[in-house]
Amino acid sequence: MTDDTTEPITGRTERTGGEHPTPRTEPAGDDHPTRPYEAAPETSGVPFTPSSPENPTVPLTPPAAEASASSSPAPGAMRAEAPAAPPVPPAGPRIRWAGIIWGLVFAAIAGGLLAVLGDPDRRAAATDWWSQLTPGGFALVFVVALGALLLIGGLAALARRAAR
Repeated sequence: MTDDTTEPITGRTERTGGEHPTPRTEPAGDDHPTRPYEAAPETSGVPFTPSSPENPTVPLTPPAAEASASSSPAPGAMRAEAPAAPPVPPAGPRIRWAGIIWGLVFAAIAGGLLAVLGDPDRRAAATDWWSQLTPGGFALVFVVALGALLLIGGLAALARRAAR
């Protein structure tokens, strides 16, 4: 015979069948009490002051007011540089060259397809050509189409760079 010293768990929700869980009998948070907030200790041991040599700061006064306020900055203070002028925006709206180039390519493809599909003789010739392609011919068409896509992408990048 074994000595069973286990006790049932209390304060937890239990599910049986299709019933609702039983509510907790003890208040939430009693299982894991929290410690009171403690402030972080000072790491350097020197309180922060703007004139402290261990904590150099940048003065917040404009350069003209700083020159009239004192002739020499405080020891350990850093001199702030005047910010550079913001870049001048372009005069007109930005031209989206990739959209223009791809639009022209799609218009050329649509024009070519209309020219082929518009005439029954051209349509029959295109059908015969596609039906007689060998696997090597399909690979060649794929490589040429991929090269055309890369060429168009390169042209769009060149046009964008030239516009800058």
